[in-house]
Amino acid sequence: MNKNNALNSIYENILGEHSILIQLRNGEGLNEVKYSELITAMKILIAEYKSFEVVPKKLALCFVDISNFFILIKRNIL
Repeated sequence: MNKNNALNSIYENILGEHSILIQLRNGEGLNEVKYSELITAMKILIAEYKSFEVVPKKLALCFVDISNFFILIKRNIL
């Protein structure tokens, strides 16, 4: 997987119409294949951007979106 494929995978699996989060909200369970693809893409992009001070805005928004989910879990709201 190259950088562009990794970015597209992150966008699709976090922000897409059939994202992992939407599947979980709909009670469909965790799609292990999509989850594995997401982790692989994240590892590639960590290596790609670790020496940069900035990342693409859309990429940053993906993780802002999911960070709110983890805050709600920690507070036992979900």
